[in-house]
Amino acid sequence: MRSSNGRPHCRPRRDSPAILRRATVTSLPKLRGLSPVNGVIPEGIDRRDHTSHTKIMSVPCGRLRARATFGYVRGMKQPPEQIPALLDGPAVDVSDARELLLGYLEWYREALMRKLDGLSDDQLRTPVEPLGWSPLGLVQHLGWVERRWMCWGFAAQDVIAYPPGGDAEEWTVAPGTSTARLIAAYQAEVTVANSLAAPATLTDKARLGGRFKTPAQAPSLGRILFHLLQEYARHVGHLDIARELIDGQTGE
Repeated sequence: MRSSNGRPHCRPRRDSPAILRRATVTSLPKLRGLSPVNGVIPEGIDRRDHTSHTKIMSVPCGRLRARATFGYVRGMKQPPEQIPALLDGPAVDVSDARELLLGYLEWYREALMRKLDGLSDDQLRTPVEPLGWSPLGLVQHLGWVERRWMCWGFAAQDVIAYPPGGDAEEWTVAPGTSTARLIAAYQAEVTVANSLAAPATLTDKARLGGRFKTPAQAPSLGRILFHLLQEYARHVGHLDIARELIDGQTGE
């Protein structure tokens, strides 16, 4: 077959710019009797059988970079047994930034303790492979984190900010330290941190002379609390992994 200019008319390759441009027109389609996996249209299915619905993003589809999304598919129904999760942390009517930060931080501190429930003393103290740290070692580390950001950082108190042995000592439970003593030491750091945050506003800047030496380095209390919150969010997730490796129990 020849084109109007007399040259042979060839179908464009699947990875040609023309095909790629056409591919980006469709998003997450509806297949007749089929649902796309991650928005990728199976080989051999005609694109004309699909209907575009939502915004799209690039994902690899063989040589062709199809456009897809994890959004709504027409005809997909909610499983009747699926119960949506409710919000945890502060009450749903809380919108004040300070109350939300402190409330979620407290929720994660409680979650840390909750995820230790049911473990024996040996399980609490034994490093979990391949992670290399124990559940109590993580608690001990977070106690140091609280001290470094609130006592030494926000309040510029003259405290020991790091153990002499560095990270290895910070994450290792000494043989002579009881579980109860370690938990009490962690909770004491939390109590001090809360007492320092209580009279302050989110815009109050950290004092100089401790962790921060110049005004340019000193963050606000709000910034420090937000950092603490993400530290807890990450480490409580790490503890979920450790707990599943120890006894198979999964977190939220």
